[in-house]
Amino acid sequence: MTKATVDRKHRILIDKKLREKIGLKAGDTVVIIPEGREIRIIPVKTEDSFTSSLKGIDYSPEDHSATESLTKMSREE
Repeated sequence: MTKATVDRKHRILIDKKLREKIGLKAGDTVVIIPEGREIRIIPVKTEDSFTSSLKGIDYSPEDHSATESLTKMSREE
């Protein structure tokens, strides 16, 4: 588990060891999914990797504006 602090501009710094462990690099896109009072941050390369990341989560594409953004991003690539 890694602890982080939200700064004055509401940014969160992700620890270097954690970024390296999950392969997160500067400029990568992430999707932030609210789950009650928690959030899940998922690195996204394509819409397929996003939807496969949701296994085990009660997810409906209609419930998340992220689906629309991911579809648009995949068209731009």
